Amino acid sequence: MNVPVDGMKILGEEGGAFVRRLSWAKLNELSSQFGESFYVLDDRKFEKNFCDLQLAFRTRYEASFIGYSYKTNYTPYLCRLIDGLGGYAEVVSEMEYELAERVGVEQRRIILNGPMKSESCMARALQGGALVNLDSLRDLNILKGVAESCPDARFEVALRCNFPIRSQFVSRFGFDIEGDAFKFALATIEKAQNIELVGLHCHFPDRDLDSYRKRAARMLELSDLIFRDTPLSTSILVAAISVQCLTR
Repeated sequence: MNVPVDGMKILGEEGGAFVRRLSWAKLNELSSQFGESFYVLDDRKFEKNFCDLQLAFRTRYEASFIGYSYKTNYTPYLCRLIDGLGGYAEVVSEMEYELAERVGVEQRRIILNGPMKSESCMARALQGGALVNLDSLRDLNILKGVAESCPDARFEVALRCNFPIRSQFVSRFGFDIEGDAFKFALATIEKAQNIELVGLHCHFPDRDLDSYRKRAARMLELSDLIFRDTPLSTSILVAAISVQCLTR
């Protein structure tokens, strides 16, 4: 039976076969029903791909989870499917953060990321218990303000790092791990009574295995250095083409 959910046409058990039978004629027929813009999702195939990817990481890092980038496709049905599979919600705007809340994602499984977070969204996410990746000194200043206004609360954050993985290229996101701003951020968080650094994050556009190997190795080295006194309970989150190391 076809059941409309969040504007989607759910095809049930025949969905996978339907996707495999797609043709231009069928797409034109769907367009006449749903308009020119629509998604066709084989949710069983998606679920298999999700679980296969997660298992591949868990064979090496047992406490591994996938963080799904909402900006890729924030159709509520798909976001609920990911949440049901145990995935994290990686969001970069107030709209995406509110969507994660509406579909029922636990605050501790929401990651607020990106270089252009609004002050109101950051404060809301921090006070709600989501994980916020600090991208700049601006983010750090917002965090300090929230922490000072809520002295009895505890806030968990991560630092977004950048470093060269090729001689001519450095990520445009986050703190340069060799720079003074990164050292200042570490020192500021360490001095704060109600802020705890629980993770590190990086993002690079490269999609080749060699660059992924380099960024993962560098992040683990950095994690060992910064969290050397923390029990080894590191989780690895895969969010789009990013790497996130957490201690929580």
